Amino acid sequence: MIERYYKEIKVGFEKHKVHIYAEKYLYDFLEQKSKKDALVLSEYILKEYKKLYGRELEIGRDSMAVEILIHVYVDKLLKKVGEREQSKDQEGIHGKLAQICSQLQVHTGIIDCGEREVDSNRIVFDGLVPFKGVIFRLLE
Repeated sequence: MIERYYKEIKVGFEKHKVHIYAEKYLYDFLEQKSKKDALVLSEYILKEYKKLYGRELEIGRDSMAVEILIHVYVDKLLKKVGEREQSKDQEGIHGKLAQICSQLQVHTGIIDCGEREVDSNRIVFDGLVPFKGVIFRLLE
């Protein structure tokens, strides 16, 4: 895997896919101006992929941006719910919910964006592209 950084956001590149690390730098970047900055990040990733591999990554800019936003904000939600529930009764429902949130965060911490042949979720994010305007507005 080849690693690059965009404004301190770590991105791993492999053939047919990229890995975007949902860490503080990504969160801060998306909070600075607009959620539409996910489009700027997607453009950088697609250009860098082409430089590295000599071909286009077969993922649309908008599809990647939607995937980034959904992963980041689901990750944030899971973190908040998990922390809130962790402080309550650990033996009951609260402890179980905190545990579930923690387990789900394993899947949101690194955003794996792959071409359709290697990423079964691509169809979901491609399908959400017509709703990107609504998604951006909801998260602002």
